[in-house]
Amino acid sequence: MLNNQWQIIPENSIDGFQLGWSFDRLISQLDNNYNIDKQRYTWYIYYNQYRFGYDIEKEQISQILVSGNYQGKYLGRIGIGNTLEDVRREFGGWEDVYDTYRIPGVKGLCFELADVSLDEDDEWVEEKMPIRHIAVFTDDLE
Repeated sequence: MLNNQWQIIPENSIDGFQLGWSFDRLISQLDNNYNIDKQRYTWYIYYNQYRFGYDIEKEQISQILVSGNYQGKYLGRIGIGNTLEDVRREFGGWEDVYDTYRIPGVKGLCFELADVSLDEDDEWVEEKMPIRHIAVFTDDLE
């Protein structure tokens, strides 16, 4: 990690890893413990709790996603494990956009929820499911 301070900046960066970087610039910041999944239009680079989406056509990082044991929180308030109830409490609401969740008025930031219920008899309740991924992305992905 470039920066010991956990920081999520929509449309910009996570922990100092920047959207818009070239593939070589990103790789130069990582140790050898990364994997690459090369898809047709996007390469996904996996490094610890980070996943970077590299847009082949634009030759730049267009998405940074965190998951797992990532400890950072957007504005120190919403992180992995929080719920949409927490988002509503902290920011007044949320929007469902293409199966991701966003804070109204905040571009380039989204959350994805866990797909599991706490008990097999429970039904899946969107507002109560934990956030499992947080992503920042370039505005043109919207």
